[in-house]
Amino acid sequence: MAVEFTIAATISEKFSKLIKKDKYEPCLCELMNLSTAVFPGSYQRILEQPSNECDFLEIGTGTKFDTKLPFEKKHGKLIGSEKQRDFTKWLMLMQQQEYEFGEDIVASRGKNVASMELYKILSHRLETVEADEHVIFFFPYPVVLDSQEFEFMHFVSDFLDAIYRELKKNGLVGCRNIYVIYPAVDGNIVLRCLNSNKREFLRYSGFDEYITYSLKP
Repeated sequence: MAVEFTIAATISEKFSKLIKKDKYEPCLCELMNLSTAVFPGSYQRILEQPSNECDFLEIGTGTKFDTKLPFEKKHGKLIGSEKQRDFTKWLMLMQQQEYEFGEDIVASRGKNVASMELYKILSHRLETVEADEHVIFFFPYPVVLDSQEFEFMHFVSDFLDAIYRELKKNGLVGCRNIYVIYPAVDGNIVLRCLNSNKREFLRYSGFDEYITYSLKP
């Protein structure tokens, strides 16, 4: 029997604050410390970064992590600019690539991943990170359809895995791990290591004052 549902997003006027480092980094550090699978250690946020130091350190090992937002300036203006602010347009624009990628899979047309805008953004961000730093990309929206209840949902249009393989093929991954953190469509937060494709769902309310997602029948 087919299951039909609607993905509901509630976006607060305060959402533009979420893309500021002093807002999202403490939340990411909390999530890393709540994690037991994807981030099994203990982590601290580096508050002073006069020489562009990393954002987080693993306590005990000194392993470095740097966070990146996968946006271009035109995307940021739709969130942060009072004159150009349009959260709905921004969300539709960011999710458009997922829909197109899914349509390509269904149509068996294939897709040149390196031509995708998100691939270009992530590859550029990786080039700005030191080789000894792991990278965490934070997406404040469901970059892929993911749900703990419907665990195979993300396979339908999971272009993150395709992008990771393209980045690795082009020598942009190196010896570091690439992580992504994003909301699931069921209200959970997904922590995921693209190297191993290990995924972990956490119930977390730290983003609720900015944006929430849910499944509705």
